[in-house]
Amino acid sequence: MLIVKKPGSKAATKFLERIALWLRAQGIRVLVQDAVHAEELSEGARAAAEPLGDRAGEVGMCVTLGGDGTVLFAGTLFPPEAPMPPFVSFAMGTLGFLTPYDVRDFKQALARVIEARGGHALPAALQREERPLDEM
Repeated sequence: MLIVKKPGSKAATKFLERIALWLRAQGIRVLVQDAVHAEELSEGARAAAEPLGDRAGEVGMCVTLGGDGTVLFAGTLFPPEAPMPPFVSFAMGTLGFLTPYDVRDFKQALARVIEARGGHALPAALQREERPLDEM
C-alpha cells in the first residue's frame, strides 16, 4: 500500500507514520515516496515503510493524506500502462472534494477496506488471473 502525503505538512507526516506503523502491524507492506522516506520519517517509521523507487506498478492501493491536490499528484506516480489502484483519501488539505475521510478515523476506514478485500491490500480487480484468450 502506497501512502502519499501533502508536501511540507508536519501533521501529514505525523499521521503517515501512525498509519504506516498500524498497517505493518496488520501485516501489510507500506511504501512511501523516496524523498519522504529519506528526509521526513522518524527511524521507527522508516523501518515500517519502504521507499517506492520504481515499484509504482506494483501498488495495490494508495492512501493520500492531504487535499485534492495530493490526490491528483498521487495519480501521476503510476505508470500509464498499469491499472490505477483504488485510493483511500484522508482530508488534511485546504480543498477536500476528493478526500471524504477524516484522518483521525484512519483505523476504522482502512480496517473496513482491508476486511472487504479479505484481509489483502491488493484489490481483487488488480489480481491477475491467467486465462486463454478464447475464454475471455
